[in-house]
Amino acid sequence: MTSEAPVPTPISDPPRKIARLLHTAAPNQATVSLANLAVVVLSARMLPPGAFGLFVSVQLAVLFCVGVVNASVLMPIVSDPTVDPTRPVAEARRVVLLIGTGGLVVAVAASFVLTGELRVAVLATGLVLPGCLYWDAVRMHYQGRSDYLRLLPGDLIAALVMVGWVAATVLLEQGSLVTMLGLGAGPWAACLVVLPPWSARWTSWRRPWPRRVSANLAGDYVIATGLDQLLTLLTAVFLSTVALGGLRLAQSALGPVATLAIALNYTVLPRLRDLELTPSGKLRWASKRFGALAGLALAIGVGLTLLPVSVGQSIVGDAWAISAPVVLAVAVYAAASALGHAATLTMLISGASGMLLAVRMVSAPVVTAVCVLVLTRHELVLYAWAAAGLLVLITAVLFIMAARCDRRVPDATGGRDEN
Repeated sequence: MTSEAPVPTPISDPPRKIARLLHTAAPNQATVSLANLAVVVLSARMLPPGAFGLFVSVQLAVLFCVGVVNASVLMPIVSDPTVDPTRPVAEARRVVLLIGTGGLVVAVAASFVLTGELRVAVLATGLVLPGCLYWDAVRMHYQGRSDYLRLLPGDLIAALVMVGWVAATVLLEQGSLVTMLGLGAGPWAACLVVLPPWSARWTSWRRPWPRRVSANLAGDYVIATGLDQLLTLLTAVFLSTVALGGLRLAQSALGPVATLAIALNYTVLPRLRDLELTPSGKLRWASKRFGALAGLALAIGVGLTLLPVSVGQSIVGDAWAISAPVVLAVAVYAAASALGHAATLTMLISGASGMLLAVRMVSAPVVTAVCVLVLTRHELVLYAWAAAGLLVLITAVLFIMAARCDRRVPDATGGRDEN
């Protein structure tokens, strides 16, 4: 008589531990979110509409570059079950310094060829990028160990310097390029105080790099977030920089939800990785947590939609007249994006990063075609709702694919590529 193999029992969710991590991380994420919102509000109130559109264009480009490095470096490390989460991510320093320097060289070279607003935007992006990338690496260093208290002074310094720089340069009318440099001045100041490049606290992290997973996640980010940011920038091409500024102001109002989603990623991912549940069970577990953020996004969107336009204009400037009609659509987009994190993390943990990239590659041409077609009609509100509806549909597809990961047969490395 043979005994049956014991069935793994799900690890009970330690709500106190999750709550403690979120409570500890909350001041950091609030600082980052409020600083970004303050910079957008300041520039919206004090810059002409065209200059404001140029400012948020540079901000968008920098966020995109930082996100690509984050997706291709941090996520593969954190999702690896063999990695000790208490170790700092030292390799990030080398990668981001190399990419930041390369971006700066390319931007300076391009500035000799380009003219007008495009030249200013490209040059500003190159000058700002190294500091922002390096500060993101420092944040990886501490977030990977859930050591938010040591990170908080740096977040405060970055916020104060960035907001102060932007406010001072706008008041003194120093020009768009000098104002934009504030986006990188804050991160550089924080780096020099918290963990400068020459610090001995960096330690080596040596193991085979999961190249395929890294490439899949970077591709997913470029296709998903990069496409979204590209289509946002296209509003300046098909409509105007004024329309771009209004759309970005609405997106910034939902910025706290995106920031909390990133923080929740770092809290949920190690826990999700270790749960002894099927992929569909992990999907349900993650959905409950990101579902709360989706509800918050919708609540903010409804509240801002009911806010009289005149009140919004008195707070953030005339650009709110453009933001108000699209803020609810942006909230729906943010809610779908938050829920999408649950499906994305489940597929990553289940060794299905290739499937995730395939879904993105199929959906990207459809999204691009539909959004560009809508933009040619010069309807910002229609574009915002079209983008929101498409993301809801893609999120539903990702949920279906994540649940079907139960049927996948993992490879010998548990779904990880060690090449």
